[in-house]
Parts: sequence; structure tokens; C-alpha cells
Amino acid sequence: MSTAGDGRTASGYLVHREAAGNALKSEASRGSVLEPYPLRIVVDDLQTAEVTFQGGLGYVPVTFTGLASPDGYALFVDDQRINQSVHGNDFWQTDYGPATQRWQQTFNIALLTAQPHTIQFVAHNIKKDG
Repeated sequence: MSTAGDGRTASGYLVHREAAGNALKSEASRGSVLEPYPLRIVVDDLQTAEVTFQGGLGYVPVTFTGLASPDGYALFVDDQRINQSVHGNDFWQTDYGPATQRWQQTFNIALLTAQPHTIQFVAHNIKKDG
């Protein structure tokens, strides 16, 4: 059996690392957090959301729900606009909920540091603060 270098088994260490590292702590200043992991956020009446969170390893899935339209939104992470399309919608997807008659978009956001991050999701016709 392989070890993690400090006498612990590699598989046990990795399971603990994933569980502890993916324990997201989040707080919404616009919209609201429905689920902490995978992170699900419902947009407000202006179709915007802003959430500050800490935690996550590598790529973290984030879903924005309650969308009136399947397109026309922009995603910002730490005030940087994120464009994940190379050949279309490579790293995100849009789904329709027939029961709610609303859309949702899911992104995979790369978290390369342990510091808190702020994500903003805004309609294109809404100017982003800052």
C-alpha cells in the first residue's frame, strides 16, 4: 500500500484532503446560496448574484439558478470577467427547468489559491460595480 510520505495511506490522506478542501464557506450579498457544495446560487430579482466564498480544490462547480433567459449573462471572479468558451460553451452549460420555467447555468471555476474569492453573475444589460 502506498503512503502519502508521512506514514498515512495515500488514499486516506487524499479522501481527507478532498473533504476538508471542498468544504466551501460562502456568503451572498446579492441573490442567495441554496446549497454549499456543489455551490448553487439563486439570482435576485435583477438577475444578479454576488457571493464571497472560501475553500474548494482545483475546479469548483457553481450553478446559478432562477434565470429568466438562457443567455445574456456575464461571470466575474475577483473582478475579472471569465470567458470559458473556446468552441462554444466548453466549460459551462445551460439547462431549463420545466417545473420552474427558469434556466440555470453551471460553470467550473478554477480556484488556484486558498484566499477568499468573490464571484459576480450579472445580466449583460446591468453594469457591474467596480
